[in-house]
Amino acid sequence: GLATVLGAVPGLLLRTFGAFRLRRGADASVTIERRDTVDRVRLEALWQRVERAPPERTVLQERTARYLEWRFDRNPRRDYVWHLAVDRSGVVQGFVVSRLAKLLAVDATIVVDVLLAPGVGEGVLRRLLVDVRELAVQRGAAMVAMMVTQPEPYVPPPARLGFLSAPYRFSFITRPLVKGCRTEDDGLRWHLMWGDTDDL
Repeated sequence: GLATVLGAVPGLLLRTFGAFRLRRGADASVTIERRDTVDRVRLEALWQRVERAPPERTVLQERTARYLEWRFDRNPRRDYVWHLAVDRSGVVQGFVVSRLAKLLAVDATIVVDVLLAPGVGEGVLRRLLVDVRELAVQRGAAMVAMMVTQPEPYVPPPARLGFLSAPYRFSFITRPLVKGCRTEDDGLRWHLMWGDTDDL
């Protein structure tokens, strides 16, 4: 009835607004390739670029091709999709890993991991996330979700990308084992996503 139609209006407006915010500023100069497995050669080359020039004042897990294969390709119970942002020369400028999963009993497409090449702007991340959203819609997922720390070296405040902040918060606790370890610096940014956990 009328109540159902009116009740659907806020959700429609929210989805439309979110899609608009995400697409605004997306880098059209890269193309997106989807893969089911690690592109070993190109992703190793991407990691070598990041390792030589990592984001300033950032702690991040190494993402060699070997590690990525172990973390994502060899997981016997989970299927992941690789979204690669590729420039006109075929060089990977960044990637997002996603998977379809239940989140709070809702079918969701989860952004599990992100990595961008040095000097690559937010537009490439937006283009990658647009592709994740398109895949989510094709699969009938009710939402796209991601977990990020803030401040984050690659992901701006999620609201800027059309995401809503959820009321859930996670505590990340570390205990340095070496006196004077750089991780004692409270001013560091931590690149932590679901892919750095065993949850998703």
